[in-house]
Amino acid sequence: MARFARLPVLVVEVLSSSTRRRDRHRKRLAYLAAGVAEVWTVDHATRTIERWTAALEFPDTRRDTFSWTPDSGLPTLIVTDAELFGP
Repeated sequence: MARFARLPVLVVEVLSSSTRRRDRHRKRLAYLAAGVAEVWTVDHATRTIERWTAALEFPDTRRDTFSWTPDSGLPTLIVTDAELFGP
């Protein structure tokens, strides 16, 4: 019997200078097309997170506090910019 991995509900892609364009565009689109519910692109250079879903034409961009609730019955993950990027 074949086993299949479950589809992630959140993918966090950390942009790097050498793969920035591929990470932000090609990989994000592939994740969303595969059915991933939410994709975050983390940009250390601008200290931002772009939050994407299949329903969004433009990202929800955050610079201070980032939160994610995987399911209504689960606690919310809250991350501040200082925790993620440092002082």
